Amino acid sequence: MANGDTISIPGSWSVGVKLQTGFLIAHRPSLMYLQQDKIKSIEVSYLKSSNGIPEWQQNYNSPLYGFAYQFFDLGNREYLGNGHALYSLVVFPLLHENHLRLNIRFGVGIGYIEKRYTINELYKNQAISTHINGTITTGLQLRIPCNSKTQISTGIDFTHFSNGAARLPNAGLNIATVNLGVQHFFGGQINIYRRILEPYNKSKEITFYVATGFKDQNYGATPKISIGVLEGDLHYRISRKSLLGGGADLFYDATLQKRIYDLEGDSLNKLKANFRAGLHVSYGLIVGNFRGYYQMGYYLYNKLPMDVSIYNRLSLRYFINPHLFVCFNLKSHFAKADYFEYGVGYKI
Repeated sequence: MANGDTISIPGSWSVGVKLQTGFLIAHRPSLMYLQQDKIKSIEVSYLKSSNGIPEWQQNYNSPLYGFAYQFFDLGNREYLGNGHALYSLVVFPLLHENHLRLNIRFGVGIGYIEKRYTINELYKNQAISTHINGTITTGLQLRIPCNSKTQISTGIDFTHFSNGAARLPNAGLNIATVNLGVQHFFGGQINIYRRILEPYNKSKEITFYVATGFKDQNYGATPKISIGVLEGDLHYRISRKSLLGGGADLFYDATLQKRIYDLEGDSLNKLKANFRAGLHVSYGLIVGNFRGYYQMGYYLYNKLPMDVSIYNRLSLRYFINPHLFVCFNLKSHFAKADYFEYGVGYKI
């Protein structure tokens, strides 16, 4: 609970259990067949409490962080079966008052889907073609303390499973749920005193990265196709924890030449067909050595007909030192994943 310039957390660590129910979002007509029963889920989490010493914990109102495991009954025994997810988890408080906590949850990890697309039997499963997938979850959570160590919670969550088009088909699973849970704290109470922080540096920064990835060309029948990306950004720090800016992208996607030929019969050479170029706007959040970005871009050069002009990217970067970073990104066209990017970059 908050008391003036002090935040009190009931314990140094906590364990939570959460029950969920919801539905599969059919973000394209081919997925409506998978919507049979309600989705049911249970999540078990371990969260460590902030101590308030690092500056990023002060900036984000002393978040909780740890990991969680989630089991899903996906509501379609024949084509999906059950799902599992294991992910790192951060809970950011938006409101931290005596009898009320309002949080944003964010997690990223790996998932397992029991049943996947097969060309002979499970061909109606156009969502998932690999057992192992990337998983992203986010949600809004309301917590109410019922005693000094225990809190009950409710909220809404959104969870996404995808292999990033490393194998096709890959429409992805998008799951919306409501939940009810309980969180119990252990260990002594932590009192965090808000420090007066030095003014942040209203600076600009220039970053570049190169990345690669893998993409299936024809429903698993051919070898995975390499992806190449070169990106440059200019960001301005607009608050202690936020960045705003934009940049340019150059993409090489070796699947495009075949797709252009299949659609139009046009035999473009590889350089013309497989390259794309675009500009994007970007918003970033600074969390210690991690930075997360959401980017929306527009293709200035794109030879693929009947394709969208807008692309999106979720980017997670870890700074090894003040200049060198590694990144893991998901590029998409709205709700359709395009591919994962794995890269290394440099900040000037």
